[in-house]
Amino acid sequence: VRDNPTSYKKAAQAFLKSTSLDVKNTKSLAMLASTYLNLIDSSAKDESYFTIINKLIEMSKAKNASSPDGIQSIEGLIAEVELYLAMKRPDAAQARILEFIKKTPNFGNEVYYYYALVSFSKGEYAEAAKYLNQFGESNIVGPRLFYLMGQVAEKLNQNQEAVKQYRKAIKLDSFHAKSVLRIADIYNVNGKLTDAVPLLDQILEKPEYLFPSDLAYAAYLRARSFELTKKWNKAYSDIQISVGVDPSNPLYLFEYYTIKAQATKGTDNQAETQAKAKMYGFLGVGEKMFSEGKYAQALDEFLKARNAYFKSTAPL
Repeated sequence: VRDNPTSYKKAAQAFLKSTSLDVKNTKSLAMLASTYLNLIDSSAKDESYFTIINKLIEMSKAKNASSPDGIQSIEGLIAEVELYLAMKRPDAAQARILEFIKKTPNFGNEVYYYYALVSFSKGEYAEAAKYLNQFGESNIVGPRLFYLMGQVAEKLNQNQEAVKQYRKAIKLDSFHAKSVLRIADIYNVNGKLTDAVPLLDQILEKPEYLFPSDLAYAAYLRARSFELTKKWNKAYSDIQISVGVDPSNPLYLFEYYTIKAQATKGTDNQAETQAKAKMYGFLGVGEKMFSEGKYAQALDEFLKARNAYFKSTAPL
């Protein structure tokens, strides 16, 4: 329910202990797989990781099939749907939900959430909103549903509604980093990033509740807010966190060298720092062009980056 890495790790320990005490417990096996899937941002994401998760799900299904009724539990469905979504196979996830509904007419509200999540993954935002509306707010016990409501509202260009839903998620859990980051992003686009600083301060006080990618982005956004108010030393401290977590991210590297140029003004290496900042600025634009398939423009930016700072091999 808490939707943060610390809580997922505690949940994994509990489910693991549960399965060791009762080998017939198919629900704990399925939820252990689900918990590992929700920790994917903190994992190596290699083949062995998915092999372990798939093995847990298959064990759960096999034991479930041998039970007296043979009906799959909602926990089993959750694990399978989350695995398919992690593998970028939303159609397969949707098919599993529909199969589950046919066999289980008295299904719970969780099915609406996961159907909405699958619809969102497929880009069917109005469909996702329809299923999310099946919930009464009194039935919502954690931030994940409000967070998904906010994401859907954003995709439907309803940013005010999105912020409203994200704030509901934060009201349920003040350290729900994903909701805080979406609010900060919306404020940033509207030129009001400094308004999000209290929220960013709150989640950065407890970095153990943030996934690595969320920690890096939260620190980056706060560094940008400090940059806007010319608090260079604070900005430099934050952007170092971002680069430490994701050292090859051109967006973070550009800000790192831009901020460092100001924070270390007057030092002997200032000219080199500024040259690196310029290089990473060109790299950042080039990466964006490349992701949009604009290869000629991307190449121009990478060549500019090369000319800005010859000592680095990054542009090559």
